[in-house]
Amino acid sequence: MGKGLLWRFTVGSMVLLGSILSTLAESPAQEVAVELGDDVQLNCSFPVTEGVIPSLNWQKQPKIIYVKEIAVHTDSRISLAADIPNGVYNLVISGTQLSDSGTYACVNQEGDAEEKLFSLKVQLRPTIEHFPEAPVTKVVGDGISLACNASGIPSPTITWRKGGTTIPSHVIFSQDGQILTIEEATETDSGSYECTAANGVGFPAVKTVIVNVQFPPEIVFINKSQVHTGTTRPLLLQCGTKGSPVPEIKWHLHGESIPTHFQVDTANVNQQYLSTLRVESLRGTDLGEYKCTAKNALGEAEAIVIVTGEPENVTITSNPEGPFSNEFTLTWTIKEYEPTIEYKLKLRTVNGTEAGPWVNSSIPAKSEEGSIEQQQSFTLEGLEPLMVYQVELVARNKFGESGVVEFTFKTAEAGKVRPSTTMSTTTTTTMPPPTTTTEMLQGSGSGKEDTNLYSNSTNITVQSSWEYELWGSGEVEASGEIDNMTLPEISSGEAEGDTVPTLVYVKEFAEVANTTNMGEEIIPVTKLEEPNSTASEPGASTPGGATKMTPEGTTMVPLTYGFSSTEDIQNTTATPKEPGKVRDVASSKIASISITIVTVTLATLLFS
Repeated sequence: MGKGLLWRFTVGSMVLLGSILSTLAESPAQEVAVELGDDVQLNCSFPVTEGVIPSLNWQKQPKIIYVKEIAVHTDSRISLAADIPNGVYNLVISGTQLSDSGTYACVNQEGDAEEKLFSLKVQLRPTIEHFPEAPVTKVVGDGISLACNASGIPSPTITWRKGGTTIPSHVIFSQDGQILTIEEATETDSGSYECTAANGVGFPAVKTVIVNVQFPPEIVFINKSQVHTGTTRPLLLQCGTKGSPVPEIKWHLHGESIPTHFQVDTANVNQQYLSTLRVESLRGTDLGEYKCTAKNALGEAEAIVIVTGEPENVTITSNPEGPFSNEFTLTWTIKEYEPTIEYKLKLRTVNGTEAGPWVNSSIPAKSEEGSIEQQQSFTLEGLEPLMVYQVELVARNKFGESGVVEFTFKTAEAGKVRPSTTMSTTTTTTMPPPTTTTEMLQGSGSGKEDTNLYSNSTNITVQSSWEYELWGSGEVEASGEIDNMTLPEISSGEAEGDTVPTLVYVKEFAEVANTTNMGEEIIPVTKLEEPNSTASEPGASTPGGATKMTPEGTTMVPLTYGFSSTEDIQNTTATPKEPGKVRDVASSKIASISITIVTVTLATLLFS
C-alpha cells in the first residue's frame, strides 16, 4: 500500500513537472562552458517562505535527474550541493564528458513555479590530426599542397604563417583553410610553414613543416666585374651564389685551375654561399680573366672578373668655368697601381653642333712614390676667349691604356689673363736642367756628342727635323737638318788663334713637344731686327768678321748651345742677346751657337 502511494506521488509529481517544464523552453538559458574532463557546478537558489520547505527539482531535458534530494539517475559523477530549507539547490558534475552537454533546469514547484535554465557546453581543445611530418622537397615549377586537418569543440579556426610572417598572396587556401596550395613553386616558396588551430579552449594546436624548393645556382654577388691593380699588390675577389641543393663553387684563371699560391675560403651567409679568393702578392701571370663557377644537380652559373694592370680612368676635378680667357688648367686624379707613363690629351673647340679638329698632346706623368692617389695638372694655353673646348684624356702605363674621359670647359671673357713676368733682354738668366722625363735636345760640337741644350724659360724637345744654317764670317757656311736629336759637327773658324763664334739658325720648324711647368710663361718670344750685312753697332761683329744674321720677318726663340775647342764640352747658360749682336766669347775660348725657332705659334708648341 505504501509503495503504491509513493508511486502515485512520484508519477503525480512527474506529471506536474512535465506540465511545468513544458514552459521552461521559453525562458532564456544561462550559458556555461567547461573543458572536457573538468568539474562544473550549476548554481541555483530561490527565496523561501519562513516555515515552508520548497519543492525543488533538477532535470536535464528531457529527463528528470533529481526530485528534491532524491536522485533519479545512476551516474555517480552527478551530485547535489544543496541546502533546501534555505533555498540552495546546486548541481555538481565531476569529470565532465561530451555527453554532459545540454540544457539543465532548476525548478521550484511551490507557488507560481519558478525555474532557472542552464545551457552547458562541454568543450574540446583543438588537435591537428593530419599534417606532413617530414620536410617537403620540390623543384621550381612544381605544385605544393599542404593539409592541416584539425578538430575540436567548437570547430577550430585554421591560420597559416610562413617564416613567422603572413603567407604570400599567390598561395591558395581551401574554404575551411585546412589545405594550402601553391600551383607553381618558386625558390622564394622555400621556408618554414606553420599551421595553427585555435577555438578558444586551452592552447592552440600548432604544427610546422619545412618546404625546400630546389633550383639551379645563381650568382648573386661579385665584388667587381673589373679590378684595376698592379703586380706585388694584394688581390681579393668575392663571389656570392645561391642554389638548392648547395652549389659547388670553383675559381679558374685563364680557363685553368687557380694557382696554388692563392687561398680560397667559402662561408654560408643567410643561405647564400660566399667564396673568397685572395693572394698577398700578385704576379704578372695572375693578371687576366677570372671565372667563378657555381654548379649543382639542376644547373650551373658563372661570373667573369677581369683583373688588369691597365690604369683606371682619370677623374677630372677642374671647374669647367675657366678663370682666364687665353688658358685653362686641367687638373685630374688617378688611382695608380702601376706607374703611369703618360697622359694622352686631345683638345678641340665646340661651337653648338660643330666641332673643330682634334689637337693631340702627350703629357709625361708625374708620380708621387708610395702613393696610390695621384694628382696632376696641365695648362692649355693659346686659347680663345669665351670659347667652349672639349677634352679627352687617357692614361697609359706598361700594361695599356685607360678608358677615355671627356670633359668640357669654357674660357673667360677677353682680357682676363694670368699676370706674367717678362724677361729682360739685358739680364743673364741661368736655366735649371729639365725636370721632366722629356728627352733633352742633344747636340755635338768639336767632336763631342750629347751636349745638353736648354731654352731660356723651359725645356723643348725636338721630335723631328729642324732645318739649320751655319753662319760665319758674314755668310752661310753650311746648311742641313738637325736629325735624331743631334746637332751636326761644327767646325769653328779661327781668327788670330782665337775660337770664332759660329751662328746656327733653325730655318724651318717641324715639330716641338710641350713640356711641364705649363702654368708659367712658356717661351719668351723676341722679334729680332732685320739681318745686318755688316757690323753696325759695337759688339755686332766678332773676331774673324762673323756677323749675326736674322732671316727676314721671322720671330725667334733664342737658345744657347755651348761647345769648346777642348774635349770638355759643358752645358752653358742661356743668355738673351740684343738684336743683331753676338756675345764676345773669345777671351773665354768658348764659342756659342744661337738656335732660333722660326715662326712658331704658342698653340702649336702646346698641342703638337
